Amino acid sequence: MNLKLRRLILFVFILSSRANAQYVEIDSLKRVLDITKTTTVKANQYNKLADLYKEINPDSTLFYAHKAGVVSSKANYTSGLATSHINKGNAYIILGNYSEALKYFKKAQSEFKTALQQNSNDKQLKSGLARAYASSGVVNSEQNNYALSLKNYEQALQLYQEIKEQSSVSKALNNIGVLYESTQNYPKALQYLKEAYKIQVSLGEQNAPITLTNIGFIYFQL
Repeated sequence: MNLKLRRLILFVFILSSRANAQYVEIDSLKRVLDITKTTTVKANQYNKLADLYKEINPDSTLFYAHKAGVVSSKANYTSGLATSHINKGNAYIILGNYSEALKYFKKAQSEFKTALQQNSNDKQLKSGLARAYASSGVVNSEQNNYALSLKNYEQALQLYQEIKEQSSVSKALNNIGVLYESTQNYPKALQYLKEAYKIQVSLGEQNAPITLTNIGFIYFQL
């Protein structure tokens, strides 16, 4: 079987939205930025712009993520700085520069951990840290570093389960299943993929057919 055809599908932990809605929101955010004085709000707006641009123009993502990072650093706004690192990492994934992507995801992990030391029960911070781990897992998987990728996903999964972010739990489970398939551990792969699919069906997620296709590929190989 052609390797490209037998390759299972990983979920990338990058949020996406429809193009038309993106442009409308971008214009709205830019108008808000023109009148915003509060530093943390400005950092958040820059980070939102960076996230919205990633599928349109990753260079613009880097531009606004840099602005978010500068503003956050001046204000000692750790969460804003960490999020700017994730946005930079996402841009570099899209640009195909995996070493830079990993560098920024690791920086994000460090910043989120620092913030969690001061507020250990903050769900948003835990979600951000989980996303940084999971995004590192995607990059490590693309570089065939399956052991490290598995560790990343397991770290992300634990955090997503703690905060009961079920949609992200299902994505992490799917990706762990894909990793086990890559190492030809098919029973483990099926275990995680079926668990992911069960959650996706219960949530009515559009990702469910992708996970079901991944399960089908494994049965095809068996």
